[in-house]
Amino acid sequence: MSEVMVVSDSGRLQGLHPTAAAVYRFVLSFKRECGGDSPSRREIAERLDVPVSVVHHHLATLERAGLVTLPSARGARRIGIPGAVWTPPV
Repeated sequence: MSEVMVVSDSGRLQGLHPTAAAVYRFVLSFKRECGGDSPSRREIAERLDVPVSVVHHHLATLERAGLVTLPSARGARRIGIPGAVWTPPV
């Protein structure tokens, strides 16, 4: 299992729509478990039982809030977490 160091976001999640906060927590959890790899939008949607369009909307909200970074290319899976440092499993 990889380790991650993240700047505390507990206060930054306050005021977000509950689904946006759930998307953020799932992405962070997935990246921890997968050595920094990102889930696909479909994986997020399936896990949260919401349409992919809802995931797109909330990822954009999280990007505007500075909680995630998204690639400019469509379909790319890289969702960044600013302030996070991923280390490979030992």
